[in-house]
Amino acid sequence: MNNDNLELTGAEELVKKFTELTGREQTKAKNTALKKGSDILVKAARESLRSVTKKASSHNWWNGKTLESGIKYSRPSGDSDTAKVHIMGDFRLKFWELGTQLRRTKSGASRGVFKKHSFFQPAMQAKMSEVESSLGRLYTESIEKIWNKK
Repeated sequence: MNNDNLELTGAEELVKKFTELTGREQTKAKNTALKKGSDILVKAARESLRSVTKKASSHNWWNGKTLESGIKYSRPSGDSDTAKVHIMGDFRLKFWELGTQLRRTKSGASRGVFKKHSFFQPAMQAKMSEVESSLGRLYTESIEKIWNKK
């Protein structure tokens, strides 16, 4: 997220509610908002992957996972205010995103080239503004939800 300011309507009331929450509840509100914002990116990346390959949802033979399941959200650790969406849940996705160069064995046998099929970067660039604009709303909703449970 950029260092832009977020404008929240009713900010005084929201800040008051936020300060009255316990530290654990404040962390939960922050993490919930980041998770929901990151889910927008994950869904966009999965849709983009489906447009690149027909086998995005088919299971592989050695562990039964799909290519789509490799696009993951990593929750913030500790006091971090950033969430990470990455494609390293399945190592094959990096070859889809970056491609490979011509590979040869020592005896000279060709192992081929895998063409670059960018799906993650374009999806991320297309949806990042939507995530940034909705993050304030998501943060407000998560604080309200926790506040209403009290």
